[in-house]
Parts: sequence; structure tokens; C-alpha cells
Amino acid sequence: PPSAAEPDAAMTDAEPTPDAGPPPPVAPESLLAEPPPEKKTDVCTVMVRGNAGRKGRRRFDVAAATLRDLFLFARTVETSFPMGGFHLVTRFPRRVFALDGKEAEGRTLAEAGLREGQELLLIESIS
Repeated sequence: PPSAAEPDAAMTDAEPTPDAGPPPPVAPESLLAEPPPEKKTDVCTVMVRGNAGRKGRRRFDVAAATLRDLFLFARTVETSFPMGGFHLVTRFPRRVFALDGKEAEGRTLAEAGLREGQELLLIESIS
């Protein structure tokens, strides 16, 4: 058996490394609150689909919510990609939403081109 001065190799190998595993999930309390159910104008219901059929649906006030809010929500659906490691895309016509800097993060959904109604967005890896 190893002495107290010599760490057990199995124990050392089992320690997590800083870049091991998926990124931590987004805490629900960090998400922007949904608009109240009675609000109908400037509201978009967004469905996000991730890998392996994962999906989530949420309402956003397009005049108040930002691209960062949308990407934070997408991270609750697909936790295998880090923030900035994926795009959100529409099928047809194809539109790509990306977090490519602080300016993009702060754009409202309306400024980014999302309008009231419904949108289906797919999570697409950047790599």
C-alpha cells in the first residue's frame, strides 16, 4: 500500500481538471423573467431544439430581451456547449444568431430581427 507521503494514483487520476466535462448549467434565476401571460404585443414564443431531440419553449419580450438572454435560455436546453460555442439558426430562410462580442450580446431580440409571433431555433455548434 502507498504510504501517507505517496498519494494513491487512482485517487490522483480521479480529481477533476479545470477543463474536464461540460460547462456548468445556467441557473434558472439568472434568466430574464418571461413577460406576463396577458402581454400579447412584442412577445415572441421561441422554441429551441438541441442535440438528441432536447427542446425548450419560452416567451420573450422582443423589445426588452437581448441576444444574451436568448443564448442563456438555449444553454438550459443544451448544456454540452459553452456560451459562445454555438450559434442559434433558423431553417428557412436560414438566419444565424451569434454572440460575437459585447455589442451583439446587448442587442434586443427586435434589433436582431426576431419579431412577435413564434420562432424555431436550432442549436448549431460553431466547430
